Amino acid sequence: MTHGVLSEEVEKRLVELKEGLSLSSADLTRTDGWERMVKSAVLRDLMTGVIPHRMTVDGNLRFNFERSERVVWVFEEVDYLKDKTRRQYGGGSTGVSVRVMKGVYYHIGGFKGHAIDRTERVHVDTRS
Repeated sequence: MTHGVLSEEVEKRLVELKEGLSLSSADLTRTDGWERMVKSAVLRDLMTGVIPHRMTVDGNLRFNFERSERVVWVFEEVDYLKDKTRRQYGGGSTGVSVRVMKGVYYHIGGFKGHAIDRTERVHVDTRS
């Protein structure tokens, strides 16, 4: 997998090896190798335009799915980030002030400005 996504042939051989050695799910999940293999296969399916059916969820998820939507993978300890746009105004003023009398000035001029939008990603929540 260090050279890219797992091929179907390699995945098939690994599944045959698992069945041939009679390995249980507990045996396979002691290290992250099996999970990495499944993730790689999911990515391969998605890159070829196939929606994978490799995951089943026990329990409830905090999502409302549309009819056509399916779970592809569930990650633990995930940060929920949201893009937030902040708007500031910048610009400058020009003009001249004319003294009418002592302490009284008349200002002629104007302000020309523009909005500056800045998008930043903010942390909303962490799903554990």
